[in-house]
This record gives sequence, structure tokens and C-alpha cells, in this order.
Amino acid sequence: MSAAPVAAQRAGSPTPQGAATVPDLRAWWSWRRLADVVLPTVLVLVALLPLWPVYLAGNAVVAGIGGAVLGAAVAGVGAWRRWSALTVVAVSLLTLVVCAALAAPTTALGGFLPTLETWHTVGVSVVRVWRQVLTLLPPMGDAGGLLTVVYLLAFVGAVTAVTLALRTRRTRSLALVPPAVVLVAALLLGTRTLVAPALTAGLFTVIGLGWTAWRSGRLQTTRPFATAALAVAGVVGVGAGLVFGPAPADRYVLRDHVDPPRLDQSYPSPLAGFRSYLKLHLDDTLFTLDGAPEGARVRLATLDSYDGLVWDVTSNGSASGGSFLRATDRFVTEVAPGSIDINVTIGDYSDVWLPLLGSAQDVTFTQGRTRELADGVFLNRETETAIVTAGLRAGDAYTLTTQATPQVEAADLAGQTVSSRSMPPAQPVPEALAAQALRLTDGASTDVDRARALADGLAAEGFFSHGLEGDVPSDAGHGLARLAQMLDETEMIGDAEQYAALMALMARSLNWPSRVVLGFQQEGNDSSWDVTGRDVTAWVEIHFDDVGWVVFEPTPDENNVPQSEDPTPQDRPRPQVLQPPPPPNPAPDVPNIGADDAPVEPQPEPQEEPELSPVVRWAYLLGIPIILLVAPFAVIAAIKARRRRKRRVKGQPTGRIAGGWRQVTDTARDLGLDKPPSATRTQEAASLDDHFGTSLRQLAITADGATFAPEHPEPAAAVDYWADVASAERSLRGKVGWWRRVRSRFSLASLRKPVQGER
Repeated sequence: MSAAPVAAQRAGSPTPQGAATVPDLRAWWSWRRLADVVLPTVLVLVALLPLWPVYLAGNAVVAGIGGAVLGAAVAGVGAWRRWSALTVVAVSLLTLVVCAALAAPTTALGGFLPTLETWHTVGVSVVRVWRQVLTLLPPMGDAGGLLTVVYLLAFVGAVTAVTLALRTRRTRSLALVPPAVVLVAALLLGTRTLVAPALTAGLFTVIGLGWTAWRSGRLQTTRPFATAALAVAGVVGVGAGLVFGPAPADRYVLRDHVDPPRLDQSYPSPLAGFRSYLKLHLDDTLFTLDGAPEGARVRLATLDSYDGLVWDVTSNGSASGGSFLRATDRFVTEVAPGSIDINVTIGDYSDVWLPLLGSAQDVTFTQGRTRELADGVFLNRETETAIVTAGLRAGDAYTLTTQATPQVEAADLAGQTVSSRSMPPAQPVPEALAAQALRLTDGASTDVDRARALADGLAAEGFFSHGLEGDVPSDAGHGLARLAQMLDETEMIGDAEQYAALMALMARSLNWPSRVVLGFQQEGNDSSWDVTGRDVTAWVEIHFDDVGWVVFEPTPDENNVPQSEDPTPQDRPRPQVLQPPPPPNPAPDVPNIGADDAPVEPQPEPQEEPELSPVVRWAYLLGIPIILLVAPFAVIAAIKARRRRKRRVKGQPTGRIAGGWRQVTDTARDLGLDKPPSATRTQEAASLDDHFGTSLRQLAITADGATFAPEHPEPAAAVDYWADVASAERSLRGKVGWWRRVRSRFSLASLRKPVQGER
């Protein structure tokens, strides 16, 4: 072979048949292709802005930018090298694995070098993190694999958008679809707080329209009208983001429709262990506060439900009592100006209730089991109560960022009325207790005066005693029997536990929203405060319109004690009402689970996650693209399967038969036929028969007969009916082509809100 042919082949002459032709990079690259890479990538990054309030972590920015740049690079190289779609997917998968540290920086060496833990965390997060993003309290930070969402959305969005931009000509505008999909996903996964809506709308409009117009040849200096139209479109986009963007209260976010993980266990009421602090830790330092404001008041737990035995913390997720939701980083999206940091060091305190002050903004564990404690924080924002499932113990420490709660003055309550706010349930108040509430508030003209009269009346008429050795006898507990005893005695004797419980229940008898708070009150003004059992107290909060929760203290002064064991009766009128009988099992003096020698429910020891085998680990990693593609369809199929099973086996035969007919009509909706509004079953059957050529009239008549018959059908009738339903579904699907049958399996039509008139 001569040298000339060889040189010609090296210079770019045709390659042998079957070989791929790869253009020279310098010849292939251009400023236009650079724009096709950069601008779609920028759009993807702009689309991720709604996720910022979810994380509020610098590593989230790194994950987003890193994922987008990597995706754009893979797409660019793939377009230059003319890789097949399968090759692009394979390289993308490899890149995701190699750079997985972007998604889980807290598990990587130095924050950038992935480890086996990194790959394990990211592999598991691909499946789990989507629910975590919707259920954990924002801001979440960057712990574990929480950044996987940002990383994947940025990478997949960029690699798809840039690939479409570089490999399409007449349909280059399709490259705008991936950033739009990423934006929709970010909006749905985000919070009600929008980040720079005007900037987002403006950039999307200007970059998207400008780039596509330029690449199609419509944006030129010789065409000033097109340029002016683009400028107007940009202004309109910015204005739309400012004016027409939904208000935070009206925004649709998925987290409002997903049940968050709640506490899977309950804890004894901390108020039941009130006196254990005094008996066992009177002078022991429970915890130390450095940087506490003057007259600090520590909130241990807010108790807003009453069962006749104890005031307890609501944890069932009711709208009135809030829910305990997992908190991963900060408690609030934006730390309020003027917030202060308080360092808390745990001493003899050992309980699950996290001591808080004011309006807590952030908690950072600094000593002890920092990771274990941080992973088990559950916060109820409604009651400002937090639980650490691992339990606090000596040696633990944390920094509390909080905003001091201003003291409500008398002038602030002038003209205010008690709100009509609903509350968790309380045991029906006995008539004797309600009568005392009316007596104490008699003569007060406003809600504020009545609330003060209630607190001041109890403090003035009552006497103080902890019931400890050397004190006047005073039983512990705050059940109905104990409170009735207080009112029935010639002298009302108790401590903060009883008086707070009594006033809160009296307030409930007046239909006021009230709750009891257990905590600690500082007697001095030192910024460093050693909290002891002697500082334990309880108070009452009542909710007022335009003000919020207001503190009332009905407990008498500690110096106000009975002077004799058999004092003369007070001139205090009491209604002659039969007192409620004591419960069959009186509430025991439950020791605080924080007491050293009190019985404690054993907490499950944290278990190390089992190490995955290499096969399983690589299965996680190699299955990422498949999972991303298949997961939405699998979810839809699972929802439909669960709905069908529930209709078939749950409830009475009448409901199961009616559910069978709904299954038939839902199948028809998924196949493309909407049922007529407000139609009867026979009318629906006629419509289906006309459209599909089926014979479903008898099936509808049977459902009507079961629904309106005076007696319930037998269970066997429901079983037989569902056999006919399955046959009807097969008949309907047999009337359409295979593609419509496949689409119907994953159609969302039947999952949307039913039309008016559906039964």
C-alpha cells in the first residue's frame, strides 16, 4: 500500500464500511453548539430554584451545579462521538456512580471522594429519598442521601436537554421540555415559599424563546420585530411571575397530600412525673443553659388533651394539635432576625422531651451522640414541643437558636377575645368544676378579665404544697378525682401540677382553647442557669385572637401554706352537686421517665444497618435509570391494584357490588370514555355499550338491585358479581387496540376527582 492512500485515510477519507465516523472536535465544535450546551443547562439550574427552601444548604447548590455540568458534559461528548442512546445511558450511569459524592457529601472522604457507604446511601436513596423530601420538615440540610433528588434532577435534566439540543434540528425546541419537567418537579417537591418567581419566569422566557429563535434563524439584526417581540415576552414573563404566581396559601405542593412519618410510639405524659423532679432531683443540676435571656422559661412539653386521668401531648396528627414530624436540620426555613444562641449541656436529666426556649429556630447537637440524636428529632410546630427518640442523657449538648417570645402586657390584651380555635378532646368537665369556673369569672365583662379572674381566683383561694416530707399533705396526680378533691376540701391545696390542670379544665368548660405547659422557670437573671428539680413548674396557655397563646399562672405563692392541719372552713360558696366518682383505677403517681431510678420503657438500641453484599450494592447502582423510568408507572399500577382489591374485598356485600360497577366505569375512563355527568348506572351502561359494543346493562341492573334492595345481599353474590366484573373488564379492553390497552393500565383518568353524580 502506498503512502498516499494512508495519508488520505488519516486526513478524514471515508472509513471502511460499518465503521463509525467521528468528526474532528475542532471542526465539530462551534459557538452555536456551545450555546446549545450552556443555555439548556442554565435553564435546568433555574428550574431547580424552588427546591432551595427545602434544603437551605450550600451542598445543595454544589449538587445541582455539579449534576447539571456532568450531564451536559456527557451529552456533549455523546453528540460529538455520535454515541448511541444505549451508550449515553451507560456512560451516564457510570458518571452518576463515580460522582455520587455530590449526592451524599456527608458520607464521602473529604466531602468529594465516594466510599462504599456513599454508594450504598445513594443507591438506597434513589428509592426512598422522594418520600423523605415530601415528609421531612424543611429545611432538611444535606444529611445522608437527601441531595440525591437535586443531583438526579440536575443530571438527568441536563443530559436530556443538551442531547436534544445537539441532535435535533427542526425540533430543537424540544430541548425546552426537560427543563420544564424539572421545574414542575421542583415546584411539586418544594414548599409554598417561592424563590425569585419573577427571575425564574423571566429567565425561562428570555433564554428559552431567545435561544430557540436564534437557533432557528428568526432572531437577527435584520429582523427587529422578532427581537422586540422577544423583549416584550421577557417583560411579560417577569410580570407573570410577580402578578399571576399563586400565593403561598394557594400553591399546590405534594407534601400537603402525603402522610408524613410520625412517631411510632407513645410516651407517658411528662406531667404525670411532675413530683419526681422534686423527690429525686430537688437540687440536682438537670441541665445547664448558657446565654439564656433574663427570666428564662423553659418549655419541656405542651399538653393539650385530657382523658380524665392526665393531661397529655397530642401526637395523632390532628389539625388542632399538630403532628410530630421528623426534623433533619433547622426547624424553620428562615431564621428570624434577632435570634440568639443558647448552649444547653445535659446533666442529670434523662428523658425524650427536648428542653426549648422561646420560638425554637434551630437545634445543633455538639457533644455526645450527635448523629444519633439528630436523626431522631421530631418537632410539633403547633405546640412547640420536640422529642428526641434516642433520649437525652448526661454528656449530651446542643446549641439552641431561638427567638425570645415577648411577654404579653396587659395593654396588649385590651379588647382581645378568646379565639374559637378547635382543640384536641378533653374529658367532659364535671358540673361542680364548671360551676366553680362560672363563680370565679362572675362579674368580669371581657374575655381577658374572665381569664385573669380565673387565674387570680385560684391563686388567691388556694394553698400551696408539694406534699413532700415536712409539707402539708397533698396528693400527687391531676385526674378528675384529684381535682374534685381539691374543690371539695375546706382548703384547696396543691402545687403547679394541680392548679394548672384545674384552670385549663375550667377554661375548657367555658369553651376556651386552653392547654397545660410543663417546664422550668428561672428565679434569677443570670445568663448561665443550672436548672434543678426545684425549678420545675407548670402554667396554662389560652389562645386569643390576634395575639396567640397567652400565659396564665394560677398557682398560689409557695409561701401561701395552711397554718394548721385542721383549719377553719373558708367562707367560699360551693354548689351542692354530686361529685364524679373516682375512676376504677386511680392514676398512679407515675414517675418521670427522666428519673434516675424510675422505671423506664426500654428504648430499642440503634442497630447498625447491615452491610450489603457487592451484588446487591451494584444492583442498586445499575438499576438507577431503570427505576427512574419504571417507578412512576409502577406507582400508578400499585395504586390501581390497591383500589381494586379494596373495592373487591373490603366492606359489606352491598358496597363491594357497588364498587365493582365503579371498577367497570373506571376501566372505561382509562380506555378513553368519560361517563356522563349525573348518569344512573343503566345510563352509564347504555353509553358504554354504544361506545364499545358491549352488553353491560344486566351488570348495572344487578348493582342497582344490590344498592336499593331492603336487605343486604349474601357475600357469595359479591364474589359472583366480581367475577362478572373481571369478564366485563376483559371485554372492554378487547374492544380496543393493544396500545390503548397498555396506556389504560397506567392512565390517570380514573384517579382524578370523580365527576359530579358518581356514587
